[in-house]
Amino acid sequence: MKIELMKGYDQKEKVALWISFLLHICCAWFSLGYHYDDEHWQILEFANYKLGLSPASDLPWEFADQIRPTLQPIIVIILAKAMMAINAYNPFTLTFILRLTTGILSWIATLLIVKTARDFFTNRNHFYFLLLFASFLWFIPYIHVRYSGETWSGLFFFFGLYYLLDVVNNDQGKNRIVKMLFVGFCMGIAFWCRFQIVFAFLGIGLWLLFFRFKSLTKLLPALATGILMLGLGIVLDHWFYNDWVFTPYKYFESNILHHVAASFGVSPWWDYFSMFILFAVMPLSIILLGLLILSIISNPKSPYVWILVAFLIGHMLIGHKELRFLFPMIYIFPLCCCLFLSNNKIMNRLKFIPNGLIRISIKALIVMNIILLVLTVFIKPPSEHVLTYRYIYEHTEGKPTKVLSLTKNLYRPAHLMANFYIPRNLEVIIIENVKDLDQYIGSKDETILFFDDHLDLPESVTSQSAIGFDLQYRNLPAFIKDLNFNGWVDRQNVYCIYKLRK
Repeated sequence: MKIELMKGYDQKEKVALWISFLLHICCAWFSLGYHYDDEHWQILEFANYKLGLSPASDLPWEFADQIRPTLQPIIVIILAKAMMAINAYNPFTLTFILRLTTGILSWIATLLIVKTARDFFTNRNHFYFLLLFASFLWFIPYIHVRYSGETWSGLFFFFGLYYLLDVVNNDQGKNRIVKMLFVGFCMGIAFWCRFQIVFAFLGIGLWLLFFRFKSLTKLLPALATGILMLGLGIVLDHWFYNDWVFTPYKYFESNILHHVAASFGVSPWWDYFSMFILFAVMPLSIILLGLLILSIISNPKSPYVWILVAFLIGHMLIGHKELRFLFPMIYIFPLCCCLFLSNNKIMNRLKFIPNGLIRISIKALIVMNIILLVLTVFIKPPSEHVLTYRYIYEHTEGKPTKVLSLTKNLYRPAHLMANFYIPRNLEVIIIENVKDLDQYIGSKDETILFFDDHLDLPESVTSQSAIGFDLQYRNLPAFIKDLNFNGWVDRQNVYCIYKLRK
């Protein structure tokens, strides 16, 4: 199977694609940390435990209940072992490699999906609009670089879908069996990254049944590979948990039959729409949602519409809702928003809108999108406390290190310890009194750091000790105090690291 990613694109389209590629690389570098807890606790901390760097007691409840698939943690373990073998292990380098790999693969998957849409658009300008949409919509690079179950599940599902559609739409296609074997391989990975991808399986299955019934026999090689991947996932879970367990059923039993997921909150079926409107930022989000609905209505026979609608309905029926659950659909979201452009009847009905109004609105939305894109890719990391972890990791100076604090353990941002980012020679000590700091001063064999969560050290700390505090790191600039309108700065998480001196 040969992939010719850039075949058929003109020069300006290629420029847009390569800029998008660079944005993905930059986002992988700057997007330090995790978007949601599961991206960290269910993957990195699971891997850290198997590497012998974290106790089982510090893992979330899902580990004891054996409900999480372990394919992604095992990939982390393999990469970590390879880095350890060459004495190059660093958790921040490791996670960058994971984000970079995910981002590049996501960029390739998007190109493949966009290529399949070329035949839908007789107008080249419409296709170029789709290309720009898929390359520069502000939240796409951010989601594309997440080493999470949601992103990887969608990534491999749409890799498989590209070759599936190639086979069913081209009866005389070359390497048909090889392509279908690869489809089964990709769909198997998608399933073992996030079980809820079965809703997408249902969508494409129904589309094939209604519109490509004669092609169903072509699926047999994919089904064979898929069954093998199902068995491989069971073996991997057995190795990780040291027990024969079928995690898909355990997950269903725990979260659906025993209503554990509902204990984290339930929402009405329409809540995903309000979540999206807030996440994608108004008025841009309202426009995107309108284009999506318009495209779905105008293209009821599109396989992408069937996949998206089935996936969305399946998640609407589940009481507990989080917007990240829909992240697997990020790869076809731009296409599904642009399908209306291929419907001439819809385009003719939209001609009543004044061109001047359209141009002004588009320019305003482009400026808004660029601002959000720059903030998301280059400026605002998903986890500011992970930036603090990196500073400490890089400044332990190879010595045993103690991080002292009067307030809280910064490595416990949730109810669990973030052991993955803790250097092996580091100890966190919570002290009750400022005067207790004296006993830690003067050791030449240790690095002593002090953590505080205020923009400036409180007078209650500085006035009770003769110790000097030299600021080494702060996640927010000092001038932000002068911008504290309506107390918004007081609501920010602050991370300051000091060195102590007599």
